[in-house]
Amino acid sequence: VRESGCPPTPVAMATLHQIIPPLPSTERGRTTQIYTDKNGGRMVYCNGTNVVLRSWPGEGETFIYKEHAVQVIVAAVSPNGEWVASGDVGGQVRVWGTKGEHSTKGQYQPWSGPVYDICWDSENKRIAICGEGREIRGAVIMWDTGSKLGEISGHSTRVYSCSFKPSRPFRVATGGEDKLGFHEGPPFKFKLSQNVHTNFINSVRFSPSGDLLLSAGSDTKIVVYDGKEGEVVREFTKADGMSGSIWSAAWSPDSAQVATVGGDKHLRLWDPTAGTQVAKGTLGSALEDMLVGVCWPAANPVSVALDGRVTVWDAAGEVVDTIDGNQGQVSDLTYDEPSRRFVLGSNDGCVCSGTADGPRLQRSKLGKMVQHTLGRWDASVGPGVVVASMDDKLRIMDPATGALSDGIAVGEFMVGLAWLAPDVVVTATSKGNLIAVNVASSAILWTKPLPRAPTGVGASVNGGFIAVAYEMEGPGKELRQIELFTCAEVANGDSVVSKGMLEKHKADVVKLRFTGLRNDRKNLLATSDSVGKIFIWDTETMQLVEQGWSFHTARVSTLEWNPDQIHLVSGSLDRSVIVWNLADPGKRIKIDDVHKGGVTGVCWSSPTQVASSGADGCFIVHDIAL
Repeated sequence: VRESGCPPTPVAMATLHQIIPPLPSTERGRTTQIYTDKNGGRMVYCNGTNVVLRSWPGEGETFIYKEHAVQVIVAAVSPNGEWVASGDVGGQVRVWGTKGEHSTKGQYQPWSGPVYDICWDSENKRIAICGEGREIRGAVIMWDTGSKLGEISGHSTRVYSCSFKPSRPFRVATGGEDKLGFHEGPPFKFKLSQNVHTNFINSVRFSPSGDLLLSAGSDTKIVVYDGKEGEVVREFTKADGMSGSIWSAAWSPDSAQVATVGGDKHLRLWDPTAGTQVAKGTLGSALEDMLVGVCWPAANPVSVALDGRVTVWDAAGEVVDTIDGNQGQVSDLTYDEPSRRFVLGSNDGCVCSGTADGPRLQRSKLGKMVQHTLGRWDASVGPGVVVASMDDKLRIMDPATGALSDGIAVGEFMVGLAWLAPDVVVTATSKGNLIAVNVASSAILWTKPLPRAPTGVGASVNGGFIAVAYEMEGPGKELRQIELFTCAEVANGDSVVSKGMLEKHKADVVKLRFTGLRNDRKNLLATSDSVGKIFIWDTETMQLVEQGWSFHTARVSTLEWNPDQIHLVSGSLDRSVIVWNLADPGKRIKIDDVHKGGVTGVCWSSPTQVASSGADGCFIVHDIAL
């Protein structure tokens, strides 16, 4: 056994290749705020506790701001494109840079409730914010100090939207559950309110020219006001078939048109001078097609749907482009060699596929949380990723088309999944069974009872080995056991014979990964546990090859061997990804702070390229210099 000891400090040999972020978080019955910079080159939106600054329309640099501790609701880019202000459910507002190190300039706490909207002034100096504080529901602050510039008052309940008049004299408009408020300054003070709406006001927006102010609400009304005085100019004529709440509104850059989206699942374009609809479009009639946010960055309006899809529309209300992907946390990641595509499963019931160069993902909706994904290792076999989901079924996904097969009912909760042969997978279940399934014929080949509940499973295709990790045997037993089986005939469960127990882990074993892809190297087994330990075993001698790989500080949730069978990549709850070198453990490569919330999946797309997924919903690719 070789003790790794304390290897030298690793040298940075990993280069970021691609980040594909999750789609915007959405909530039924509430506006999703999306903004772009002044030139429309970058979009900013929120997902969970992160803020995504994404090059638009999807190609280019992407940055994930991770400093909020709780759910972020809104983020907006300053007109000069240098700064982002973001607000969360705890009432914290952070101002941070869009370039370089993306450093945080300021951290402010105007109140302790949610921040629902943020708007910059045209001079990049002042920020209007609104939300739900106990006594304060709106404020205007200096961007660099957080000092207040007067008061935003007049509301007695939640304020959902705010807007800064882009030209002097400055005005700030607010809209909420009770009324529209109009404020003048600086310093800002309440001037008047308007009660044209009979239900909540969800969106207020000044025109880019500053001449007009628009409000849209849950009463399906759209109202235009004078931008300087706040007096009502006109109410739009309700379009035929229009119904439900209007969740969001946006002006075109030339102030010539208005776009709205609402509960009737339509994007509508309006002539603000006549107050009439000029075009409309829809994604469909399903609940997920409801449009809950809109902005107008350049030539075309952009909307976000309830399922997170970001869609670009033309002047006739036709879809020009769509960015799809996952909204939720990624639960597992795999690489499919035949199609040369990554496949990731998420806890929002979706399976997505994409390439290392991105910059977009293709989504298939499964409807059940995905537990495991298993790509094929041999290009000669043909494409087909096995997907295990919370309905206790296995499905085959074609990564190129996104098509999912009918489910193969396993009927038990699967704690792991591994290839046993080109068309045969083996899984261990929470009911204490080891089950082999032919995914080509959708047949369960055999079921073998296990002595205790398993925590993980692995298999070696070429070597005929299966490894099952068990829960702690009982009181007084410190070590967790891994049982190694040999399998002489894949289709015959009686040929699965125990070779013995591997004992070294002192915590539950999470992942088990065999090499066995090349016949010129012996079959090795890598195992990881819930306290950050990794061990390497020789399956022939049942002895340790490596122990003491303990540079993760938390649960090692995922492992994968490089095709060279010398390098192993691991991902952990501690946010880091480490590439280990079996030939020289001192040459490990550690990539820190890759995924907020922990790494959930790792895989190799080539001997020098590693992909990872995480609880932050991101898919990230690094180039590795081995």
